[in-house]
Amino acid sequence: MSPSTHSRGVQVTHWLSAAGIFALLPMGVAMAGMAEDDPTRLLLTRLHVVVGIATALLTVLRLIFIAKGPRPEPLEMSTLHHLGIKGTHVLLYVMLFAILGSGLSLFGGGELAAYLSGASATAPDFSELPPRAAHGNLPIAYLVVVVAHVAGSVLHEVRRGGVLRRIGIPRRG
Repeated sequence: MSPSTHSRGVQVTHWLSAAGIFALLPMGVAMAGMAEDDPTRLLLTRLHVVVGIATALLTVLRLIFIAKGPRPEPLEMSTLHHLGIKGTHVLLYVMLFAILGSGLSLFGGGELAAYLSGASATAPDFSELPPRAAHGNLPIAYLVVVVAHVAGSVLHEVRRGGVLRRIGIPRRG
């Protein structure tokens, strides 16, 4: 018989990744609006890199937990609804790794590494690089998919229940 919830490892890595994702977006927006020589920008950039890589690693760990662990019993839903959920999850993972890839590609020229190490006092100008455009625009699209994911989860919870319990939120009442 299948369990009714995801494993504790899946649950913990899900919520830690979510926290990382919700921290990264405002950091990115704040950094983009700061002067290139603002010391706070350097601090935020360093933090952004660390949280971004940690979030990606947590996501990889979650995928390993999902692949190796028992899967929860399927929820009652239509085939179309089930396909929508699968598609949304795949899109969330693909987009997250595309955002990570676009961010890591900014290290290619060496200017970002020099800035992060303190060897350069000003943030590099990546505005003309395609990975920078992707790294700035993909998170906005990602946020739309996250909102759809959360809205779908809440809607299913209200209509039938069981979704939030699977990812570690006990039902009240």
